[in-house]
Amino acid sequence: MEEIRRVYWDTNIFINLVQGKDVVRGKLEQLLSRIRRREQTFIVTSELTYAETIVFPYREKNERLMALYENWSYSNAVLEVRPVTRRVLHQAAVLRAEYKSLKLPDAIHIATAIDADCTHVLSGDLGLSGEYKLFLGRYGWSAGSRAVEVVRPTVEIVDRLIEASS
Repeated sequence: MEEIRRVYWDTNIFINLVQGKDVVRGKLEQLLSRIRRREQTFIVTSELTYAETIVFPYREKNERLMALYENWSYSNAVLEVRPVTRRVLHQAAVLRAEYKSLKLPDAIHIATAIDADCTHVLSGDLGLSGEYKLFLGRYGWSAGSRAVEVVRPTVEIVDRLIEASS
């Protein structure tokens, strides 16, 4: 695995952080505690994450969960929340053209991670795996390749994130 410089959190990571009851949740909380002291944000996500996380609380009419997810929908010292821009949508389309099994929401997450210079995507989504490369050369973007590697939220991986965030 490549050196971890910045990590993108997929929607399921926030759901685990807020609603999970496993050991990984505790490790994610430990990571958040550690990175509060950093000058540069280490964790990135998309505004799309907010739209995906609030579905269940709205169905269940759970105001407490809605408020918790609302708190995670804004950038702060720990987290950078990136907008879904035209540039990201174009990059998502390029990714989908290359990776035919990639669904649009997942492509938006991957494109956002690449656009935010993340090296890794932390995701429990088994539909995402390996490395995703994006080749750009249109609309004023510099030609070339950028990539992110998908990693699973295991104790070992979150420990590596804690170490990398120091």
